[in-house]
Amino acid sequence: MKISKQEGAWRAEATDAGRHYIKHGDYPHGFWTSRKFPLSGSQESRSEIPAQHAPKKTDGAGVSATSENARRVESAKRISVTENVIAAGGELRVNGQEEKTNYDQRVAAAIRHGKVPEGKLLVIERGRTWGERIIRLQDPPEWMTAVLAPISVPGHLCKPHKIVAALKGDTDLLRVTTQVRSRACRLLQALITEAERRGHTVRLASHASRSPRCDSSGEGLLTVRISGHDFGVHLTQQYHKVEHVPTATELRRAERESWYRIPTSQAIA
Repeated sequence: MKISKQEGAWRAEATDAGRHYIKHGDYPHGFWTSRKFPLSGSQESRSEIPAQHAPKKTDGAGVSATSENARRVESAKRISVTENVIAAGGELRVNGQEEKTNYDQRVAAAIRHGKVPEGKLLVIERGRTWGERIIRLQDPPEWMTAVLAPISVPGHLCKPHKIVAALKGDTDLLRVTTQVRSRACRLLQALITEAERRGHTVRLASHASRSPRCDSSGEGLLTVRISGHDFGVHLTQQYHKVEHVPTATELRRAERESWYRIPTSQAIA
């Protein structure tokens, strides 16, 4: 790295050897033995680098075995993990501990940035040891690609299901505004009717709390049992977040109570 000062401004510029190191992970052949470094201050005399700081002996090509291995690892890292799996035939076994690489993060990044071929899943599993990982490209399960038939939603609730009838007037469990309450009940009617038609059982969630916001069980509003497994159904209403204009009451309270904070936004259905 060359560092210079011109017109009061410092400037740093990579040397040829520095650019070679960035590209190859090592200095050019003969760099350490022939390179001379300036002494401190403004002295122009030069001295060869001490022998104890010289690199390990290299092979005929001038590159140490350790450096060559490190270079191969770095080269593999630059290649997409998906490309490595494809090159390995669809399944790749790696050891992140030995290679000092977090393959869980690399797989997550590949999925997040759309590096997985269309119609495939990139999955990662633990191997036999703590650091071993098995990365696979595989077809998605059938349920992920199944074409779902639409469910008919009734236009009116003539004979509501007993669960829908219980929820219709319960503002604690069914937390939606009056404007969309009828539509919410019709959607629930369609889901419950279709689930029972397919042989599943549906019941109200059994959590003790009357507030869905306090429910940590994951049951949701309804519980549908399918092949012995329970699945929670949640129903929420979307709100638009708009700027809140302080009221006169809020302004007076803020003057009286230093801890009171006027809300900056509010939700509009």
